[in-house]
Amino acid sequence: MTDEVNELQDTLNPDEVVSDQEPELETADSEAEGADIEALQAKAEKADEYKKFADRTAAENKELKKQLKTEPKIKESSSDQEDRFARLELKTDGYKGGEIDFIMRNGGPSAVNDPLVKAAIESLRKAEKSKDATPSGTNKSPVYQKFTERDLKKMSLEELEKIVPQE
Repeated sequence: MTDEVNELQDTLNPDEVVSDQEPELETADSEAEGADIEALQAKAEKADEYKKFADRTAAENKELKKQLKTEPKIKESSSDQEDRFARLELKTDGYKGGEIDFIMRNGGPSAVNDPLVKAAIESLRKAEKSKDATPSGTNKSPVYQKFTERDLKKMSLEELEKIVPQE
């Protein structure tokens, strides 16, 4: 019977059992709220940083726009025309495509008076001349260049004596 009484007391006083568990829940809730508050504060700080950054960039943007409005605009088409005219002048002076490009990269028509540019152009010209002067890469004699082997076999001895140079 005493067991029954104890059971009844437990069922009648459920507050005691629950009250033992409630403080644990309260501390867990307060820790979670503290973590949430810290996370919110961190987000707020980042938001403030972003806002400051946005304000700074907006101010810089306004300043740059003012500068663009006050600076005179340069017409690119006129510089293209001047470049073409300078290239035509150099071409009429006897310079070729690669030489003209070299001159324009190194200061335009005024660079022609520079001794280094002159030496470089002379070097380019010598390299081109030597390239043109090298043989075509054939090692055949002039006879074999004019006639094929079959043609030479068909020729008579008299014809061969006329073709082959004698020393």
